[in-house]
Order: sequence, then C-alpha cells, then structure tokens
Amino acid sequence: MRVGLLGGTFDPVHLGHLIAARIAQEAVGLDEVLFVPAGQPRLKTRPPVASGAQRLEMVRLAVGPHDGFSVSDVEIRRAGPSYTVDTLEALAPGRILFLLVGTDALNQLGAWHRPERVLELCDPVAIVRPGAAGLDLDALEEAAVGASEAVRQVGGPLLDVSSTEVRRRTGDGLSIADLVPEPVEQYIRDHGLYLEGGSATMAGSTAAGILELATEIGALRFGEFTLTSGGTSSYYFDGRLVTLDPEGSYRVATAFYPVLVGCGAQAIAGPSVGADPIVASIATVSHLKGNPISALIVRAKAKEHGTGRLIEGRLTPGTRVAVVDDTCSTGGSLLHAIDAVEQAGSQVVKVLCILDRRQGGSDEVRRRGYDFFALLEADDEGNIAPAAP
Repeated sequence: MRVGLLGGTFDPVHLGHLIAARIAQEAVGLDEVLFVPAGQPRLKTRPPVASGAQRLEMVRLAVGPHDGFSVSDVEIRRAGPSYTVDTLEALAPGRILFLLVGTDALNQLGAWHRPERVLELCDPVAIVRPGAAGLDLDALEEAAVGASEAVRQVGGPLLDVSSTEVRRRTGDGLSIADLVPEPVEQYIRDHGLYLEGGSATMAGSTAAGILELATEIGALRFGEFTLTSGGTSSYYFDGRLVTLDPEGSYRVATAFYPVLVGCGAQAIAGPSVGADPIVASIATVSHLKGNPISALIVRAKAKEHGTGRLIEGRLTPGTRVAVVDDTCSTGGSLLHAIDAVEQAGSQVVKVLCILDRRQGGSDEVRRRGYDFFALLEADDEGNIAPAAP
C-alpha cells in the first residue's frame, strides 16, 4: 500500500493542507494520505496555541469527508519531541511510505534526527508552495548522500495560506471561511481558539515568534555558507527575507520599537542594504504609535555625485540615534554606521540587530562603550535562540 505522510503542527489545519495533499496523492499515485499532527515539534521555537487533542480533532474534522485521507495520532501520543524518523519506523510495516513535505522544511534535512535513516524508510516528495524557497540540492546531498536524487518535486494550483494567517484573522475578528473547512471554522469558534492571535497581540512581537516565522519562510537555512565577513558558517540567516516579508517586517519593527523608546532614540540608522527595510518599518510603526522615529540609511561610501551624502535622510547634529543591522558577525557594518552617525555630529544611544552571530562583533561594539541589543543569538554550534536578556 502506497501511503503519503503529511506531518505538521496543523495549528490549525487549513484548505492549503488539503489541496497540497490531494495534488501529491494524484501526482505520486498514493492509495492514502495520512495526516500526522505533531505532538511537540522539535524545530519549533514555541509550543502550538491549540492543544494536541484540539489539533488532532480539527484534522479529523477536516479530512473526514475526503476519500483517501486519514489521520494518525502517533505523534500526539508520543512523549517528548516529535522525530520524523520515529514516526516513519512506527508506520512503515506493511506500507510503502512517501513523506510529503514543503521545500523549506526539506532544505533543513541536515538538522533532522538521523536523516540517512529517514531516506531508508521513505521517498521524500517536496511540495513547492507559493512563495517558498526552492530545493537546495547541494544542502540535501550534504545532509544525506543520495537525498538530492531521491526527492521528487510536486507543484500545482496550491492555495497561498498559512496557519499563522488563520490565527491572526481569527484574533482580529475577520472571516476565515475561505481558508479552513467549515467544520474546522465551527470548532475554532465553539472552543474560542486563537482569540489572542490578532494584530493587537502581534504588537508585542517576541524574538521566538520572529525565529518561528524565519523558519517557516525559509530565511534560516543549514549547509555550508561563506559570509560577507569572509568567514564560513553551517547556517545562513537571511534577515532581508524576514524584513521584506509583510509580517516579518511588522514583527521586527514592533519588537525593536519599545527598546528604541526606552533609550530615547529620535532616529534609527542602518547600513545599506541589510538595514533598509528595518529602518523603514520602524519609522512607519513609530508614526502609527504617535512617537515618530526618523529613518536613516548609511551608504557604504559617500555618493560621488549629487549631494555627496554618506547618510540618507534628515539628520541634524545632536540627534539621539540608534544603529541597527539585520545580523552582526564581526561588526564591521555596524561600526561603519556608528562612525558615520558620530561624524555627522549625532549621538549613538543604542546598537541593535536581529541576529547576533557571536563572532566578535557584539563584543567589540560593547568594548567601545555602546549599549548592544539583539533579538536572537547563535551559539558555537550554530543553534539559534532568543537572546538572553
């Protein structure tokens, strides 16, 4: 029996999941698609909003009317983190397994538990979702020999919807009728789920939430990468992918905003191009909150024509300025921006970044006497977590 496994948090399950499952079933010739709600997702930075029992019931309601779809509670019943390899081993007897997974998640195969064994137990089927990153065949091959050849890609008229969007719309009191099956919509309403997931709650964006979003949209990737500083890394954090995403831009700006208010910043400056979307989104959020913080862009070098400016934006001497970048490794870009602001006669009151790679840059910033703040930080092994307060 040819069975496709579609795992996920399903917080909540939505129509995009059902459409992707049907497209994969028809493309690969599956007798059944088995939906497997996760108990404790290992690569998620915060627990699901709905309980395991609630998410399991919503999936049952969603797949009930559909022939060839069923549900397994194997991960909900399992204590501790959910490992794909354990699920495959539990469900393999009597079945030929196909693992249905998004390209963004499959690109992180190197971070999975026992990836070689995963490939022994199933054939991976990559679902190419709207707006998601394509397959990184080199990263797959580094994670497990033969992975790049074993995977099959499936695409089609997929629905561009996310569980995050469903939670947000529910919290904002907006309709989700076109995003989830009707029985799931009714279940969410009857149980009062996701009422705290709207835009008002999002204004208190956390580092953990930003990390989760970065993982969802493929901004955090694992492999071998050469950094701007010339060093190498086992992971790559694409801060611009986060801050150019509408939700990511809002989350980052609202996470930084109270820090900027606390230090009395009147302007926010950052090195181009990594900080460009950050300073713009902070300026917008600060205006909406009634405490305007001007945006400034620091060029790599002064313009050789026109005004010859090094700093773009309105900056007057004596302005209290915070300096921001998407990541901090050796700190070169941040230090360049700091020097430019001070040479313009203004005062640097805070230095910020989304991710501190802990490669000496933040230590040098602090050594020079500046107050440094990061939302996320990495350890020596490349594990990323919310920065310690």
